[in-house]
Amino acid sequence: MRNRHLSFASKYIRILFLSVFIISLALRISLASVNHEANDPHLEVTQIILQTGKLPTWDKCWECFQPKLYHVTLAALFKITDTTNPNSQILLANLLNVLAGVLTLVLIYKFLLSQSFNPLLSLLAFSFAALNPKFIAINAQATNDSFLILFSTCALIIFYKFILQNKISYFVFIILLTALAVSIKTSGFVTFIAILLVLVIQIILNSDRRGYFGILALIYLISVLAFVAFNPLNQYGENYHQVGTFFALNIERQPVPHFRQQTATARPGILSIQDGFLTFKFFDLLAHPRIENSINGHLQHRTSLWTQLYGRAHSLNFDNWPPTWSTRDNNLFPLLRIIYVLALFPTALIILGIFIQIKQLLFAITRRNRPSPDMQLGIFPLVLLGYVVFVALYALLYRDFSTMKAVFLLPALPAYPLAFLVVIENRPRWFYYLLFGISLPLLCLYVADVVNLILRLV
Repeated sequence: MRNRHLSFASKYIRILFLSVFIISLALRISLASVNHEANDPHLEVTQIILQTGKLPTWDKCWECFQPKLYHVTLAALFKITDTTNPNSQILLANLLNVLAGVLTLVLIYKFLLSQSFNPLLSLLAFSFAALNPKFIAINAQATNDSFLILFSTCALIIFYKFILQNKISYFVFIILLTALAVSIKTSGFVTFIAILLVLVIQIILNSDRRGYFGILALIYLISVLAFVAFNPLNQYGENYHQVGTFFALNIERQPVPHFRQQTATARPGILSIQDGFLTFKFFDLLAHPRIENSINGHLQHRTSLWTQLYGRAHSLNFDNWPPTWSTRDNNLFPLLRIIYVLALFPTALIILGIFIQIKQLLFAITRRNRPSPDMQLGIFPLVLLGYVVFVALYALLYRDFSTMKAVFLLPALPAYPLAFLVVIENRPRWFYYLLFGISLPLLCLYVADVVNLILRLV
């Protein structure tokens, strides 16, 4: 009888997993079908490639500084399908990113089920990833972010399996996927560095296999960097020849801000280190739950990195961008305010989970203990911290509010459900009442946030 109950529960949870997946898929396809804009004009790069047959250099258009693998892929897709109508090209590009998002969710789903966590809790963690408005939004736009998220997620999961199972075929895939990630977007180097760092950690922890992991780290380093150097789609060499740096950008660096004294920038942005990095302006966020994109005036929370990341991560309406997504009325404010209040609890749990995993990893390194399979999960919080550092440095050096994007943290997507699960496992009953009492309404409001935008775009 016990086995029959367990079987029924397992079947019920699988049905719930499928239901969440279908809802997330429907939201992505619906938004992609009615959306005609993106945060940044990546299709302009593809149009230049189609018209000239050449890769544009960094100064030819706004997004021309980016590596071109994504844009060349789109150009090839448009040629194969003979798609010339601009609206049809936008739809096809959007749907391609929907596919990338769906594949990413499949990877997350299979990975979570391969772990030893409670299936119902894994379902909740998966739901937060699948229904996150920011992830849905970027999957419905013609940008290169969805491809980077897919390649990075796949590389991290396969790397985790490689450390456990030591299959060389996995290692080959890791090299390929990392090389593709840095050919999609420069920030893909964060994933590359995190994997390399974990290989170095393996050298420290495995004294009997130090030479083996040393050779692997060297092969990985040389292989990926060689791909970066010789792949013409990256244009890193072209950038260095033209502007004296491998990483050309479309905005100029700003003077480093003072610690306390606030200094103005063109589009604030970081005004001071204290204001930008040591504040979380939650009550300002509740008072004004949507960003203002004007140059002259700005809301107080626009200059706080952590407030910006929090608002952008939990609502696709917070950005008030691109133009067709924006609105000046306040009808959405109650919805956004409730989302921000409810999201405090799961966000705090994820942050706590990240610190717990990093503490375990540091403990293993300092004690020179060979890590258990659970300890190998340290790659995920490590890469997440890497992307947090990337966003912080980006905001510090360029001081423009547009650099504070939560989507920049999504290539570390597996880290979020794992950190969440690390904290919520084996808790008292009252904790689960609180957890589900907050999480289920929040997930419903996530869906409402996306549906509201879809209805406005129809």
